[in-house]
Amino acid sequence: MRQDLARRRGRAGARELARGPHRTDRSRGGGGTDRTRAPAGRGAVPERRGVSRGARCHRVRRRAERRAGAERSRPLGLQRAGSRIVDTNLARAEIRSPIDGIVIRRSVEPGQSVAAAFQSPELFLLAEDLDHMEVRVAIDEADIGQVRAGQRAQFTVDAYPNEAFPAVLTEVRNAAELTQNVVTYEAVLAVDNPGLKLRPGMTASVRVITAEEADALLVPNAALRFTPPGHEDSRNHADGVFVVSEGGRPRFVPLTIELTDGAHTSVRGDLVAGEPVLVDLAAAKHGKKG
Repeated sequence: MRQDLARRRGRAGARELARGPHRTDRSRGGGGTDRTRAPAGRGAVPERRGVSRGARCHRVRRRAERRAGAERSRPLGLQRAGSRIVDTNLARAEIRSPIDGIVIRRSVEPGQSVAAAFQSPELFLLAEDLDHMEVRVAIDEADIGQVRAGQRAQFTVDAYPNEAFPAVLTEVRNAAELTQNVVTYEAVLAVDNPGLKLRPGMTASVRVITAEEADALLVPNAALRFTPPGHEDSRNHADGVFVVSEGGRPRFVPLTIELTDGAHTSVRGDLVAGEPVLVDLAAAKHGKKG
């Protein structure tokens, strides 16, 4: 019994002796962290924990310095961005034309405020090149089947009624336009204007050349429609004209209809150039040359 008690006391003293040589230091900059150092001796392992924590503190300090530098440079970046915005707005304050040309219409006055909320306002109407212009023509639906791009055309304007301007048909659009119950299609003509006689907004009377025939015999369209009273059976719904015979009586001459320009029609048949044809009752007495 006494031996067991002595053994226990010896073991307790050994534990006190083993724990006694150790010492504990409180680090001033470690935030309340205790570091325990063991005396160096045989079989003792050196403690490296303090060295690793010092390197970790150095890395944390470097991160904090970089973060502080970024915070200091951020106001400078905002200033540069604001400066670029101001420069952009200042550049937009001066409105420049996207093309070189002639001002046709001005819709604003100097000093007037310009606001583009939903769509860009119209400031000026510019003509890029008046030496080359376009004529937009309304083609009736009855004639649109004969019109195609590449055909030649001629037109006149009220300012120069005795001068015909040549043009070329460049485009026939498919969108139909209804005006007073009349369906038309828009065609575009290209015309050269070296003398600047033509101006934007002029009204043009256009004739499109859909077909040509050389050395054709022309008769007035009125002669093709005219029938003297009492000679309805002579025509019998056939195409032709009436001429004055040797006895002074009307004689019907059947003809084959070719091309027409609305006022005259080219024909083929037993008709001689210069021979008088009848166009109405007054002309029946004297005749009219075709």
